[in-house]
Amino acid sequence: MVSSNSTAVGCRGKDIYVAITAANTEREPLGLSSLWPQSNPPTNNPIDIGQMNFTNSTDYFYALYDGANYGTEKHDPYVKGFDYSKLAGAGVPAHYLGKCRLKPENNMWTIGKNVRDTMEDIVPVLVTRNLAAESLVTDLEVVSNRHLLFDQEWKTPFGQKYIVIVRKGGGIYTIRGKYARLNILYGNQTFRTTVQGSTAPARAYLPPS
Repeated sequence: MVSSNSTAVGCRGKDIYVAITAANTEREPLGLSSLWPQSNPPTNNPIDIGQMNFTNSTDYFYALYDGANYGTEKHDPYVKGFDYSKLAGAGVPAHYLGKCRLKPENNMWTIGKNVRDTMEDIVPVLVTRNLAAESLVTDLEVVSNRHLLFDQEWKTPFGQKYIVIVRKGGGIYTIRGKYARLNILYGNQTFRTTVQGSTAPARAYLPPS
């Protein structure tokens, strides 16, 4: 059952990836920034999600779905093919689609921040929240078999049995808890997401809270 649930969760994560990627293709000719969460200067009046600076994935997904306007004529999500059902499953309860704000307990994803097209496809962009975000690295110059850490707050989905990952490029990857090591997560490869001499913000990850 856990294995079956991990497959379903992976498909939901890929749906999120595909929705964001398709929307970015539409936004680029318009001169709009990527929909992946970015490190932006503080602003009191952001007019687009690309100008916002999120500190957690729950607020990001709430904005992505235009949750503040849900149920009104103004409701206009930034992407097609995404709703709050993509955030639930395998023990993570679904969010009630009412006026209330999306809550962390209804969001199973940690999401990559400052994702760029030039990053290698081995890099995760979505990871189930039961993996501690600090286990995800910005650069990996030496292959390491260091154990990954499981999150102490979020036991669902999967506890310490599975981790589900969606990599840049849309590939779904599942790691059993007994094999949860850094080299397994990154396919025994090294990589860099920071660019020497560049002022581009470093890669980061946003957990649900």
